[in-house]
Amino acid sequence: PADNFATLLAEISREIRELDDSRTELSPTELTERINSLLKNQYFDLTSRNEELAALLGFSVYATIWDGVASAERLLLRAWSMATDEHIDEARQELPRARFHIERACAAMTPAESGSLWSSAKAEDDDPGGAQD
Repeated sequence: PADNFATLLAEISREIRELDDSRTELSPTELTERINSLLKNQYFDLTSRNEELAALLGFSVYATIWDGVASAERLLLRAWSMATDEHIDEARQELPRARFHIERACAAMTPAESGSLWSSAKAEDDDPGGAQD
């Protein structure tokens, strides 16, 4: 199951990287259309399953990954808004920042995906630690 999330996250990361790499060549309309497509498709597929991911990874690992995912999404929305208002230079400035955050999320997903961090984090989250009967 984590492979599905990792694949989706990698797809989102690739799309954001491509947006960032081509940012100076995109018109405001092209930029908004590509961001819109990303948010309505891959991002929606990932974010609609956030509770499943949290249950799968445990809250600590999930929170580390989701911080990057949410930050990148927020920056993409800012870029979309700026581009629709014809502030294309400002919109373009948000793309490297979104890329940084999604790459941070992917890096956090890698240890979780391998299982090494996964087992211990899941065990930690399942044990309230200090709760006494």
